Order: sequence, then C-alpha cells, then structure tokens
Amino acid sequence: MSSAELELCLDGVPIEFPAIVKEAILATKRDEIFPNCASLNEKYCWYLTKSQLFIWERLVSGTNRTHIPMQLALPLSGLHLSTKTVVVYDGAQRSKGRSSTTGVLIVSPEGVLRHWNSVHSQSYAECVLDLGNEVILSVELVDPPTEDKPASFILVTTSGSVFYLRANPECPNSGMLAPYKIASRDTSSIRRRLSSIMFGGNNREMSLVSRSFLFWEKRSQQPFVACVYPDALTVFDIAEKRELWTVKSKHLFEPVISNYIESEIEERSINVTCRLIDASYFRNGIMILVAATHDKSQFISLYLTFIGKDWMETEPTDAVWTARVPMPEQRALFLKSNEGIYTKLELRIPSRSAEAMKSERTDGIIIINQFFIQSIYVPDDLENATIWDLTLCKTANLPPLDILLGSALCAQYCYILMLDSGVFTIRLLPRGFSDSLNGSFYTNEQSSSNSLEDWAALSCLLSEMVASGLPKTAPIQSFHKALDLFGEKDMVLSSAEIQNIRKMSDVEIAELVQQFLRAVIDYTDEANKVDAELHAKKVITSRTLLFLRHMDLFDRVANAKIPYDSADPNVMNEYRSGLSMLAEMNERVAAAAALWHWRGLHESNAEVFDAVFDAAVKNVVEAQNLGINNRETFFARLGLLHYIPREAFNQLMIAINKGKSQKYEVFHSIADMFIVIKMGISSLRRCKCAIEKKSGWWTFHTITTYYKKLCEKICEELKTNMCSECERSRLLAYVLNLYDFYLGEIDTQPDDDKILMDIILFGRVSEGMLLAEKHRDFGVLVKMALRSDKDTRQKSLNRFKKVFDYDDFEMYLCQFLKKHGRNDILLEQKGQRVDEYLDNFKELRYSREISNKQYAKAAYTLMSLAEAETKSFERFADFLSRAHACARAAEPGEPGVDDVLNFYKKRLPELKHRRAIPIDVIRSGYGDDLDVMMSIDEMLEWNMVECSTDEKTIEGYLRALHLLSDLKRVEDSADLQKRIDTLWKRLIEIEEWPRIKNRDEAEKKTVFGRLCTELVEYHPKLNGSSTSVWSIEDRLLVAPRNFDELLDSSQIDKKCKPWVKAHLKWVIERLEKRAKHGRTPFFLIDMENVGSLTTAALDGFAPILEIRKRKWTDEAMN
Repeated sequence: MSSAELELCLDGVPIEFPAIVKEAILATKRDEIFPNCASLNEKYCWYLTKSQLFIWERLVSGTNRTHIPMQLALPLSGLHLSTKTVVVYDGAQRSKGRSSTTGVLIVSPEGVLRHWNSVHSQSYAECVLDLGNEVILSVELVDPPTEDKPASFILVTTSGSVFYLRANPECPNSGMLAPYKIASRDTSSIRRRLSSIMFGGNNREMSLVSRSFLFWEKRSQQPFVACVYPDALTVFDIAEKRELWTVKSKHLFEPVISNYIESEIEERSINVTCRLIDASYFRNGIMILVAATHDKSQFISLYLTFIGKDWMETEPTDAVWTARVPMPEQRALFLKSNEGIYTKLELRIPSRSAEAMKSERTDGIIIINQFFIQSIYVPDDLENATIWDLTLCKTANLPPLDILLGSALCAQYCYILMLDSGVFTIRLLPRGFSDSLNGSFYTNEQSSSNSLEDWAALSCLLSEMVASGLPKTAPIQSFHKALDLFGEKDMVLSSAEIQNIRKMSDVEIAELVQQFLRAVIDYTDEANKVDAELHAKKVITSRTLLFLRHMDLFDRVANAKIPYDSADPNVMNEYRSGLSMLAEMNERVAAAAALWHWRGLHESNAEVFDAVFDAAVKNVVEAQNLGINNRETFFARLGLLHYIPREAFNQLMIAINKGKSQKYEVFHSIADMFIVIKMGISSLRRCKCAIEKKSGWWTFHTITTYYKKLCEKICEELKTNMCSECERSRLLAYVLNLYDFYLGEIDTQPDDDKILMDIILFGRVSEGMLLAEKHRDFGVLVKMALRSDKDTRQKSLNRFKKVFDYDDFEMYLCQFLKKHGRNDILLEQKGQRVDEYLDNFKELRYSREISNKQYAKAAYTLMSLAEAETKSFERFADFLSRAHACARAAEPGEPGVDDVLNFYKKRLPELKHRRAIPIDVIRSGYGDDLDVMMSIDEMLEWNMVECSTDEKTIEGYLRALHLLSDLKRVEDSADLQKRIDTLWKRLIEIEEWPRIKNRDEAEKKTVFGRLCTELVEYHPKLNGSSTSVWSIEDRLLVAPRNFDELLDSSQIDKKCKPWVKAHLKWVIERLEKRAKHGRTPFFLIDMENVGSLTTAALDGFAPILEIRKRKWTDEAMN
C-alpha cells in the first residue's frame, strides 16, 4: 500500500476517567493543570494532582464494571511532580491462583521517596534519598520483582547522574530503597543553582539534562541509559557502571545540518545552532530529534538524526542518516522567540516499531506536541539511504480547545491522554479506516475511529458469516483470520497470516475474495436485527477494501478477470473485472441500507417496500430455488437486490393498467424507490475510499434497464398532457434525476438520445443541455446549437470543441453536418480536425467557396491543401495554381490573401523546376511513379546526378543552379548558400583532374569548364517556353565568390587550382559585364517546342532577332 493511502488518526481507546478523578480534574482550573500529569501502562492508568495520585485498572475487554481508583498521597514537594518520576508496576505473585499485587514508586524532584509494595495495603516506605541535593528528572523500572528479589529502579537527575535504586539490604521486604551511584557527568544541585542565581557565577542551565530514557540493547540484552542535554548526548552502561560516551552537538550534529541549510539557501556563514530535544532507541541505534536555527530564518527547524549500530563499540563521530522534518501548519509555534517549543516536543517510538527493520505497517516515529502529532517513516536501510530522505510524514491536529495531560508508550502503541476527549492511540491506518466503523464511510465525513470493542462485536458476527456460508478451507480460514486481525489493527500479524494467500494467482485471490464477500452480504439470521446486520455488512465490506489495499492485494484482485457468481441469465457465462466485483459488494450494501432507511421514514414507504419485496419473493426464480418465502429473508440476501427495480417497475405497470385512480401516487412511490437506490450507490462513490467507476460495471448489466423504462413511461405520461403543471414539474424532476443515473451507468456514449430531446421539448432546455453535456451526447448538443442564430451557434460549437477536445467533437460535428446536408455550416468551421475531414472533400470546400465568390477563403483552403500535399506533385501543382488564381481574383486587403501570395511566391520555384526535370531522370530513381513529390534537396540531387553524356550532366547542373538562384531570389539564407557551395564543390570534383594538362583543356574539355561557358554564353529555357527565363543577375547570385576556400575544400590537383580559379574569375567578370547592360530584351525562338502557328507567325522575324542577338552579345563582350 502506498504511503499516500495512509492517514494519521487518533484511535479511541475505551479508557474512561472514573468519577472521582473527573471531580479532581474539574476542581482544578484548566490553566493550572500541569503537563505530564497522566499516564498508563498495559494494565493501569494514573493521574497526578498536587497532592494525590489516582490509580485505576484499565477496562478489560468484554466487561462493563467500573473500577474504583486507588488514592495515594504524594510526598511533599515545592515543585510539580510529573509522571516521569512515578512508576506503577506489577508486584510479585505470592502464591499460585492469586493475582499479583500492584506496586508504586513516587520520587519528588527534591528526592523524597515513597514506595508501596502493594497499593492495596495503603502502607508505604518513605525516605529521603541522599543524592547530593540533585534534582530528580525521571525514574524507571529496570528489574521487575520476583518472589525472591524486590524490584529495582534507575533514577536520573537533571545534572546527568544515574543512580541504581534497590532494596535496602537491612530490610529487603520493607519497601525501603537505597541509591547507588552508577555514573555522572556533572553536578548541578539545587543549592548550587540557587547560589549561582543569588550571588552570580557561571550559568550552566544549558548543561542540564532535558530528557532521559532506559533501553535494552537488542543483541546483548544489557540495559543502558541515555541522557539528552541541549548541547550533548550521553550514554551510560548500567552493567559496567560507567559512562560509555558523550557527543557534543557542535561536533556531530551542527556540521551536517549546517551543510544542508547552506546548500539549500546557497549562502555561507549563517551561524547554525543546534539543540537536542529528545532521543529514543531505534533499530539497534539511537534516533535523535534535533532543533536548528540560523541567521537567515526566523523559524526553528526540526531534524531527525540516526546514530548507527556501532555505538556500543566506538564513540560516534558522524551521523549515519539525517533528514529534515516538515513543519506543520502551526508555524507560529516554531518562531525563534518561542523557546518553550523545545520542552513541549517529545519523540516517541513504540518498541515494536523500534525493533522492526522496515517502517511498513508500523505506526512510525512519532513526534508529540500539545497541538499536533506527526508520524514519520524513514528508509528501511538507513545505512545506505539518501540523506535528507523521508519515506512518509503525516501530521494530524489534536482536538481543539483540549489539553494534553500526558503520553505513554507500550509495546505496540503510543498513547496520548486528553482532558476532554479521553485516551487515544496514535495510529497510521489506511485512509478511510476510521470511517468504516462509525458509518461515516457512507457520508464522506472524517472522524476518529471507534474503539476496538466495536470490532470485537463485529468479529463474532463475521465468524458466523464465514461459518454459515463458506467451506472450511485453508485459504478461507487464513483470509478470515487476517481480516480479523486487521480489524483489531494488528497490521503485522495480519500481514504474516496472509503470506500463503499472496502465493496464489490473481484470479484465485479474486475468486476467493468474491466468495468471501458474497457470503458476507448474503448472510441472514432471524435472531439479528436488520439494522445490526446492515451495519455489520457495511463495516466488513468496506474494511475488506482497506485490507486489500493495505496488504498490496487490491490491484491484483482489481485486474483479474473472473466469472459472474450470479444465477441471473443476463450475466451468466460472462466475465468481469475484480474491480467491478469489489464495487458491487459495497454498493449493494449501500443501496440496501438506503432502502431500509427510506422504508422507516413513512408508512406509505413501508407499504410500497413490502409490496415490491412480496412480489419479488413470488416472481424471482432464484429466490424460489433458495427456498426464500418471506420478504425479510429476501431483503437480507443482498445478492438478489438487483431484482428489486424490475419488480418495482412491474408493480407500476400493474397499477396503471388496472385503473387511473391514484396513478400519480404510484409513480411517485416507485420513482422514490428508484432514487433511493441511486442515492445509496452515489453517496458511497463520493466517499474518500470509493472505487472509481469504470466500464463494465455491475449496474449496467442488472438495474439500469429499468431506470430507462421508468423514464420512458413517465415521458409517455407527460406527452398526454393530462396532468397539472405542478404534477408535470414533479414528474420531470424524477426523469432528470433517474435518467442522469442511467446515462452515467451505461458503457456506451449516447447519441441524439430520445429522452434527452423529450426533456428539452418539455421545456427543460437548460437541464436537458446540462445532461447532454455531462454525458457527452453530441447529437443533442449539435441539434440544439443549429436551432440558434449564427453568432450564438458558432459560440456554442466553439465551446463544445474546447470542452470535448479529447472526445474528438470536431470530427463528430463534421460528420453530423455532412450527413444532414449542412455543408454551409461545415465550411464555416475552423480547426485542424475540420481541415483533416474536408481534405477528403476538397471540391466540397473550395468549390463551394469559389461558387460563393469567397475567393480569399478558397485561396486559403487551396493553400492549406497544397501545403499538406506530400505525395502527388500534380495535386500540389493543381492546388498551388488554383490558390494563386483565387488570391489574384480576391479583393485586395482581404484576410489571408497576402499569405497565399507569399506562399505561392515561395513555392513557385519548386513547381517550375520540378517540371523541368526530364522524365528519364525521374524514372531512373522512382520507376513508374512519375507523379512523385520531391523536396528541394531531392531535386538538387537528381539534377546533379551523373548522366551518360557530359551534355546531359551539364544540363542537370545548370537546372540545379537555376533552381538555387530562384530560391535565393525569393529568400536568402545560410542553408541555401551552403547548398550552392556544395554544388560547386561537387562540380569541381566530378572531373578527373590528373589527366588535364593545361588551362585550355581545363576550360574546354572538362565538365566544369564547359558548364562555366554555358553559364555565360547560353540561355537555358524551361520546356514549353520560347524566351530565356534566367537573367544574368540571377546567375550572379549562384556564382562562387570565395575561390580559395572552395578549392581548398575540394579534391583537386594542386596544379589545376590556378586554372580553375582563373576560369571562375573569368565567369564572374563576364556575367558582371553583361549585367551592366541592363535587361536588353531579345528572343530565342524555340522551333522545336513551339506550335506550328507560332512558328509561322514569327518565322519572318527570326533573322532579325538573330542579328539583334549577335549585336547585343558583341557589345556585351567588348
């Protein structure tokens, strides 16, 4: 179970203060009640006043007798006594068959001792301990009494001295005790402290012991005493009678905490000061609670520090693990100015938690304050854990306006005693554990859990359920026992009991749980009251969910696929998830509890309840097979509860068919019953530990059909217009409530639901639309939106698109509009999904826009299609040409027109030069796919491919240069320049330069030289064109500029570099010279590609044009 599913709660313990103790408490003003005035152990409780000690026995489970407390007089003292200097213990058993006596030891802070060997005798031994005027801090029992040996104790003073109290050898059975000093750290008696105050001197208050505790080392079983000073920690070895070691806070704790704080706030020299608050034995080591302050914060921070298991052999020099404790919400308590917080914090660890090597299923490390409590899980392997890492930290507030009287530790639990609220254990329980006993599991309320005696009664009933309905197999018995221990909150033993079940498969565990819960909800005994049985079933079913979660079995059960365990023909031979099964068991109980409560509200409810269940007894075949012959037994069998809606609806139909009198009263009663079932289920789902509903839920297969039938029947009645307006409103309210539940239970999404449309037609438009939106009935939403005006319609549709984005509302809207012929509204929609849908209907979109003379929209649509086209070049060319034509036809300044024209200008080079690539080149690369779409890089590659002849290779490179020049004219970039440099480099490297002997060969016989000549002399044309389309200025754009860098990066003979460089300079010079003449027009007739009519028209001009061309060329050259 994850730590997030645990909650820290106060578990009430059935310990009451006797009347005389309550009188003593009431006689004391609340502000005069001193701390640590009450405590308890496994058998007794005690309470201190200024002059008396009250002791009474804890209530034994199963008894109701009131214990009269014993009153003992306290020794006189000028200081407040506390429970730390009181020991209540079991005395020696004098003979067989007789219970042991109760011994009490009280020591005042000044050292006055009173010892009762038996409180029943009222006689005690009193003496004044000679402790050198030291102040008593605590007394603890170290050796319990036996028949031959009296009890002995360990006494610790505030100055750090440890004394061994044992019976006076001169009179061992008198109760007199004598102190024997074991070890001491310093001496600071009352006399010296008063002298320091009165006459001056060093203030050693900070060196006084604030806490001490006695513990046994697990391996050696030897007793040790730890004394906590504000600035140090000392451990004494009782067996060796010596101080084991003392560690200073500034040497051990301050460095590691200072490093953390400095790294957190990224500052140095912040003057970190640490103060030790409390410590406790934990996992063979010592856990210390440390408070720290520094200059950059006004608050006190708490830290947990662990000293490892080697503390017996060597003095600790470093902390094994340290972590900061999150600050609770009462931040004002931790201000630096509130120094009282240091004495009002306690570290408590029950012995079972301290001995457990894992935190899981323990109550953790507990910190107690008068206003709050905290429980902390630390990593299992503290030796290797990441520093500053806490596994869990939960905080809970103590009851407000109450006073904390004291706390106590026993083997398993940590107790707190409150003045008004009583006694509690501090428990980390599964979230919702406290709610299942008192019924708030079904009301979503938070409260403290009831006492263990509540479960004791339920445990007996659970045993009857298991015995009456389940076989006595080992898995059943283990599951029952583990759940019983879990109910008693003994998580460790419960987990151990279920180990064999963990080894089963997921399906086997799920079927075991299903069998167990079915026996629980179907249990009935005429001797039990119905309320008692329902309460037991509620607690046990909800507690089972918590049990499965806590034992990490919930997910295994939830994910298993198991068959239905019902004789209902609707679900027989079908499988479902274990999650649905767990929810069904709890929701059946919740629905039954709601029905039973509804039955008792009014006599008319009882009559309807009895009539429906009597009919169910007669008509349900499964009940007849089980021998059920009365409604009480049928109701107790909650596995048959799903037949009730069917029988209730049948009773409604019988009543309507018999006559019209009191028809609406029958409608009301049956509808109320349906609503009660729905409310019971819904209220359970709203609780904190509810199972989230998913598809395939049990209600879909069992009861929801009749909810729909009832709504249909009510709608039929409303359509007759026979009822009054008041009755009409009431019936419509039933439909809204019931149909909401039905739509929430079904697995399918409604589409243009008839009853929702009826609700709207009946005048409940807003309610009907809310239901349609809640349950995602897009058909109803779109229909109603189409009935409004254009602006309202579009606003509604846009909101639905946003709300139902993950449900793909846009695609549904497109399909709906297309199906119903609303293409005009379809074309108004915008968005990616709409565009994707209309991509399959391009004529539908842009053809309609063109016909409506919406040229700007058509241009934008065609541009989108051209931009999205990545496969067919002809489609791309068609879309791009049409987009350009529509943009030119649109009104100047219309939205989107400029974008289309810019897009056309940017993509036009692709269109022109893709068409210029010869078919044989395309076929060599793509086969028969001549319509393939090419990227810029692909077109460049195929234009630069080596062909069978040099002429074709040169033509390809010229096409590539022409493409690059057109692209550069549109938009220049570093990437484009890189492509130009790459082309020239490849052009140079294509030639075998070692065979070139001189510059003349380099210029006339190489591909490079001939291409340069072509670049200057000739005027390449696109297919189908009669004029030159490549200007001199554009050719200059792709001419190389940095000759040296180009030649250095190319693989070319050194001797050829000057020839290539010179030829490139010649190309640049000729192109620049021609460019100075401007764009003198001349024509080159393409006799091969131009039609005969054009040839005939221009044939007479050909000689003139040739003469003009030669003349222009000569002038340019000269």
